[in-house]
Amino acid sequence: MKPTICALVASTVLVSGGFGANAWAQKSGRVVVEQFSGSNADKFRKLVLDTLVGQAVDVVPDKKVAATEAELGLLQVSDNYVAAARELKAVAFISGTVTGTKKLSARLRIKNSEGGAIGEEAWTAPAPGKLMIVGDP
Repeated sequence: MKPTICALVASTVLVSGGFGANAWAQKSGRVVVEQFSGSNADKFRKLVLDTLVGQAVDVVPDKKVAATEAELGLLQVSDNYVAAARELKAVAFISGTVTGTKKLSARLRIKNSEGGAIGEEAWTAPAPGKLMIVGDP
């Protein structure tokens, strides 16, 4: 059976970050899932959010992120990860992109509270449905 997007997120966020699933869930910080970009970005972002919630990760609500961006005078949290992390009590930021038309590519990036890279994964697929299933199409 092919690994799914859930396995990718779990391995990238939970393992690359140096945390086991239980340690991550118990960590006193929170995770911000930034807005993803590209075609099918909303579907991709929803899968990532569902996976994190399923792993009992404390995800900062979008409304709270938007309010904090406005409060800090930022267009997006990536403009100042340190200030956003401090205000949101976030330990990680997750971003994603989907690019291409005939051959789609997805990229998932996880950064720490200072904007430093924790982990990154990228993969390609011939169609949007197959892109959401990680592994050989």
